[in-house]
Amino acid sequence: METLQHFDEQILLWINGHYNIVFDQVMIFASGKLTWLPLYLVLLYLIIKRYRQFSIAILFAIASTLVLTDQLSVHLFKEVFLR
Repeated sequence: METLQHFDEQILLWINGHYNIVFDQVMIFASGKLTWLPLYLVLLYLIIKRYRQFSIAILFAIASTLVLTDQLSVHLFKEVFLR
């Protein structure tokens, strides 16, 4: 476990040592919640337009997949590996 911790620290220090203001601004922009809202709205529109009668089922499947993968990642990985 100590080897993994040391490896993680070395990677973090290496990444942080390569400071780039452009990438910092890109990541701040990309990690904003409202940044992606227009994309989600366009996808929602396209799904409803293309699959009118099945759109509710498709949206339910997408939502279910997101919830399932989020919960699995927490319970199967995060709590097991404590990372």
